[in-house]
Amino acid sequence: MADGPSESGAPGLRAKAAESPQLPGVDTPRGTGRQPAYNPALFRPASDLPLELAALEGRAEPALLRWAAERAEELGLGGDEVLRARGLIEPDTYLHALGARLQLDIDWLEEGSPDFPDEAEAALQTGVLRRLDERGNTILTIAPRGRGIHALADTLSREPDYRARMRLTSPERLRAFLLRMPGGEIAYRAAYGLRDTQPQFSAALAAPRRFRFVVLFLLAAALPFAWFFPFAAITAGEVRLGATFIAWTALKLFACLAVREGMKPAPLPESALPVYSILVPLYREANVVPALLHHLSALDYPKEKLDIKLIVERDDPETLSALRVAKLDPCFEIFIADEVGPRTKPKALSLALACTRGEYVVVYDAEDQPEPSQLRFAVASFAAAPRELACLQARLAIDNAGDGWLTRHFAAEYAGLFDVLLPSLAAHKLPLPLGGTSNHFRGIR
Repeated sequence: MADGPSESGAPGLRAKAAESPQLPGVDTPRGTGRQPAYNPALFRPASDLPLELAALEGRAEPALLRWAAERAEELGLGGDEVLRARGLIEPDTYLHALGARLQLDIDWLEEGSPDFPDEAEAALQTGVLRRLDERGNTILTIAPRGRGIHALADTLSREPDYRARMRLTSPERLRAFLLRMPGGEIAYRAAYGLRDTQPQFSAALAAPRRFRFVVLFLLAAALPFAWFFPFAAITAGEVRLGATFIAWTALKLFACLAVREGMKPAPLPESALPVYSILVPLYREANVVPALLHHLSALDYPKEKLDIKLIVERDDPETLSALRVAKLDPCFEIFIADEVGPRTKPKALSLALACTRGEYVVVYDAEDQPEPSQLRFAVASFAAAPRELACLQARLAIDNAGDGWLTRHFAAEYAGLFDVLLPSLAAHKLPLPLGGTSNHFRGIR
């Protein structure tokens, strides 16, 4: 995957079909990915293991599978997700085992491109890809994980004829296949999709062209006025600046006197915590990679429920090299942004967002040092708030206030903004600005 658009911190996709060990008692033709005839008995595990772990009986130590089952029940996840998050199973090895268990042919997605490119972005989220077989018939290539495996098995048990129209693949292979689409279709949509579909919400230069004439007209009218009536022009400018300053000062005084109620939501149990995606755009920041990984690894959140995307540009080999030599947990993924459109933070985030699997998403900068309990607090706050709440902004604080006069002023400014002004604006349901980091959002899933 070194040349692909993304790299996982988990072990690489090394186990091909021909290299995968056999499941005991299953006669599987090697090297083809084709499974034997449907046998309902294979859906009944011989032990009390859940289906997604029963597929690994004979391949993994029984004690490991029992531990994964207990951990999965504790977290409310599938046992396969526990093993993936701990780096204890090769994705292709598990794909072959699951295919044998479910009696589904495997689609390795090693070549070609999507037959329905307009559905590629949706397939990243649903894990279901429509393809055409060699006869031109439509089939579904499915990349299940966790409890989705149970839903697929139930469907096959009720409708065994569906097996002829389905293929199985892994989430890793599906993502790599879709992201190498010719022409960088997904990358193009990340860079220009908002401008093309909803230009009224885009800051692209193409959107406000109709306003340029108005701006130029106002400037052309103001210049003669300032030339012929300089005193009146200066007075008007001073009044406008003074009014702005007084209004801003009045708002800050109001914030100081207003009553603010702090949020103290009840913490959620481990099983109720959702998958949380973390997006970290990086560019020319190789020097802060060790500190960044340290602080992200220190987050007090189940590793099995973390989905961390470290987004780098292809023309930034220093940062990419620093990430590759680091010992990343499987919950980390190096995501390489395609060279389509401008090298901007919004484009990088939009591109990685299409591949997230979290119910909530947070954006961090490379220099951020989030409190270890921040994700748990954010989840509890979302759970206690109305569904209309779409975003939470974490308090930002300067950690080097003692370095000098300027840093002390920065620290004071940030303290006034995040401890006084923004909480007051939020308490009175007034519009408030968002910073470019440490913002938590409801996900797109």
